[in-house]
Amino acid sequence: MKTCPTHGSIVLGPGPCPQCKADAELVDKINNAERSPICRCPTHHKDFIGAACPECADALEANIEARKQKEFDPNGKAPSDPGSKLDGGKPLAGVLSDFALALMAVTEVGTHGAEKYSRGGWQSVPDAETRYHDAEWRHLLKRRHEDYDKDSGLLHDAHRAWNVLAQLELRLRKDRSGEEPTKEEIEADWKTYPASVTLTWKDGAPGCPHTRTKFVKTTTGDYRQCLGCGAR
Repeated sequence: MKTCPTHGSIVLGPGPCPQCKADAELVDKINNAERSPICRCPTHHKDFIGAACPECADALEANIEARKQKEFDPNGKAPSDPGSKLDGGKPLAGVLSDFALALMAVTEVGTHGAEKYSRGGWQSVPDAETRYHDAEWRHLLKRRHEDYDKDSGLLHDAHRAWNVLAQLELRLRKDRSGEEPTKEEIEADWKTYPASVTLTWKDGAPGCPHTRTKFVKTTTGDYRQCLGCGAR
């Protein structure tokens, strides 16, 4: 198994990347086309002289270049062609609809937590990844002798899934700590936070290179937390 340096896709086996192979075959087809004094392009309905329609060749070159940028039309259209959409190779987000019942069960867990604590408050829990990992295991162990959590009345499996998602979300945010959100994105997201949390724009937290922080008021004291890396 290897990764294609051009398209970033995973290649199984010793052969070339399927997208690279398809590009090469299209180029060869154009270069090796039978020459005739005057040809008519069936796509653009124009006459041309040479191995290929210049507009088709330009479209192919543009599509290959778009693939190198990891954005391409899956039907081979150039970005400027009518009907083109550069969604080739992108995740099929709609596959999540296959888990509609499971995701709704996780949503019920999240709603229970928001009502029991505060909406969005889970993101500010100290040592959160370790504690959510422990919570995941508590539900896993309890599931051995009961299906439903006594506190929430919801499935232990749904609680486990929520805790796994919380760990994954925090891990991904940590991996992307250098990619700070825009001020508009933060302010839009801030509307989902409880009234006890207020948004301020100050210098970065100590030892942190970022400049965007949130100011959190709690019963035990106030603190600033970086929106980029979580430092506080």
